[in-house]
Amino acid sequence: MEFWSKLPAIFKKDVIGNLDYKSRCRLRKCSKSEKNLVNSCPVILDSVNLEPRIGNQIYFSIEQNGILLNDKASEPKLVIQDFLLIFKNRKSEVKFLTVDHYNFQRQPDAINNLVSCLLSDGNNLKLKIQKLKFQYGEIDDRSLLSFVKAMDSKTFDSLAIRKFPIKTQAVLDELVATEQWKTLKELRIDEKISIPIYIFLHLESFSLSYYSMNSADVWKCIEC
Repeated sequence: MEFWSKLPAIFKKDVIGNLDYKSRCRLRKCSKSEKNLVNSCPVILDSVNLEPRIGNQIYFSIEQNGILLNDKASEPKLVIQDFLLIFKNRKSEVKFLTVDHYNFQRQPDAINNLVSCLLSDGNNLKLKIQKLKFQYGEIDDRSLLSFVKAMDSKTFDSLAIRKFPIKTQAVLDELVATEQWKTLKELRIDEKISIPIYIFLHLESFSLSYYSMNSADVWKCIEC
């Protein structure tokens, strides 16, 4: 460590730039100066997974280049802290974030609580997340809207969700008006919806299932 401390900062940054995320976290804990140095170097992660579990735990995993760098369940406060550390540098990016919740029937508000805590502790931080997927579980309309608003619109381009929670026109209008929705490129909703098709027509691709569609809406899909 004595040898490391004598190296110039520009050289240290080059070294940190070649470290995997787990090694960066270890170095970050060495001292305040190393913490600041690591924070000044952006990181790009392939995949991050958050999964609320029974017993007030959240499973948190990070994958980079096919290697699992983090794979553990901890109390929500620690997981949220570690997750937000990824974005300590505003240029850091997650290519794919998955939020799973296999016990949503026993914990119906778990994802809503997770999103609320993330946004509260994030201090209006814009999250550079390219693709966001809610694979299992349910999220309410306001939580989804708030989470989408927290995305960096220049990075965020894909949303996949099992059940689309927004039903009221007021919340739908608020979502459509966001810069994040306007710049979204891909959307997938697994369960059937009854939302006006026009709000999706700006997308490059979408996968939707409707209870029914009139001929005018079908023609709009063909034209786009």
